[in-house]
Amino acid sequence: MTHLRTPRTRRSTPVAALALAGAFLLPTGPAAGAAGPFDPPTATVVESGSHATRSDTPYGAAALAGGTTGGAGGRVVTVTTRAGLAAYAGAEGPWIIRVAGVLAADPVAGTVTVTSDKTVVGVGDTVGIAGGGLRLDPGTHNVIVRNLTLRSTDAAALRADAADHVWIDHNRFTGTGTGLDLGGGSRYVTVSHNLLGYRDGASGPRGTAGTFDRITYDHNRSAGDRPGPAGGLAGPRKEIGTDTVLRVPAEYPTVQAAVDAVPQGNDGRITVRLAPGTYREHVRIGKSQPYVSLVGTGRRRSDTLIVFNTPQGEPKPDGTGTQGSTGSATVLVEGHDFTARNLTFSNDFDEAAVEISGEQALAVKTTGDRLTFENTGFLGNQDTLMTDTPALTQKARVYVTGSYIEGDVDFLYGRATTVVEKSVIKALSRGSDTNNGYITAASTWKENPYGILITRSRIISDAPADTFHLGRPWHPSGNPDAIGQVLVRETSLPAAVKASPWSDMSGFPWREARFSEYRTYGPGAAATADRPQMSPADAALHEVGDYLAGEDGWAPHRRH
Repeated sequence: MTHLRTPRTRRSTPVAALALAGAFLLPTGPAAGAAGPFDPPTATVVESGSHATRSDTPYGAAALAGGTTGGAGGRVVTVTTRAGLAAYAGAEGPWIIRVAGVLAADPVAGTVTVTSDKTVVGVGDTVGIAGGGLRLDPGTHNVIVRNLTLRSTDAAALRADAADHVWIDHNRFTGTGTGLDLGGGSRYVTVSHNLLGYRDGASGPRGTAGTFDRITYDHNRSAGDRPGPAGGLAGPRKEIGTDTVLRVPAEYPTVQAAVDAVPQGNDGRITVRLAPGTYREHVRIGKSQPYVSLVGTGRRRSDTLIVFNTPQGEPKPDGTGTQGSTGSATVLVEGHDFTARNLTFSNDFDEAAVEISGEQALAVKTTGDRLTFENTGFLGNQDTLMTDTPALTQKARVYVTGSYIEGDVDFLYGRATTVVEKSVIKALSRGSDTNNGYITAASTWKENPYGILITRSRIISDAPADTFHLGRPWHPSGNPDAIGQVLVRETSLPAAVKASPWSDMSGFPWREARFSEYRTYGPGAAATADRPQMSPADAALHEVGDYLAGEDGWAPHRRH
């Protein structure tokens, strides 16, 4: 992005003075960042289910004496064969093992041995092991087995001998053998919401709640029992295993550590839940890591902040050039179907204090498709939020709703199809009486009719009247096929917006771009020869759904 330097006073951001290397969690509090206005408290973010139904947290005896965490803190993997399950269940260290499909048992190898620090969870309610089961040998500890159908023959479907800290939850035991056998000496075990077949046995009471010798049995039932209010929820559930939750910093010390646990080629939703606080680190979500969600768990998005301070012009450590937009971004999202909710992203590089060529500093850069940002803050100055695509002729879609974006120069830019709806955009003053900056800089591919849409939002500014542009056309490397498309519709404009709000850029006239307004209002709105207005007929073809639908009918706005 073209560099535009004007002396200015850096806004006061509590984290701006921090120049700490590495990635770690700072104490939570006011320093978590002023995400600007329009930051209402959200509904409390809670784990799915409850102890009486589908909690994701072990309880009862399994929660005593340090608790049971299974594979938390380890890598995530999906297995589709018995051999794959056996390999990861017997591997060293913690693993979260998602079982997809019905795994055929091996009559020679017998049951699968599960070692310590493992979570084995079925994805949906139709998966499991046919003709075999699982075994926990003496001394095995910290194991979670959930949401599986285990069809045993002669041996027990699940046997645990002298194991401790085990949670056996929402499984179905069926077949001719013993369903569940805890053996002798096992302790700190919770057996909850399991469904036992007609011929299955168990080593303790079924269908009752209570703790017996440090073993909790809760809401289990036999297939022949009449289900009670909670017993009816026994057995596998289709919701369990479809969203793997990784907790920062309780289970992973940094956000990137949790992202690193996401497997390449990931095929299921993985939600990284961030405790309130400030995370000073770069986060990189690769193109082979789709279906990742970052969710702040505070009451407000400003409670959870991911921040770093890298400008584009900073030299790379290996001396091969400068960081550019990719290296500058605090958070880089290349994977598809990413979501972010209830947190703030920031780049707090202090351009007023540091002399450098290339002071543009990104909070977020995206190149993935079908990305959603809900109740999210983006803090920076120049180039705050870049929504891009892997190549000029490729398309990608980004939906931003109920959020806050601030900056001064080109702070919402790129070639991705981007919708900003029901949000607040703050144009920061650079201390000029004539030109304080540009909100957008679209580089839309000429064959893509949909670039940047700002709709049903509010633009605010602390800049003087008639000093801010709505945008200018960015042609990366002078490419004439990047013909920016920007529509600002049904949005409030402040007095800071110029009477002629579009500007030329790098020799490319704005009139050759696709810039327009539709039903804007407020002190900065007007209808003049320098302000193209979209007709009602064209506006009907430029709704949120038109921008986002693509060829697959993506419609995240219908959920909000």
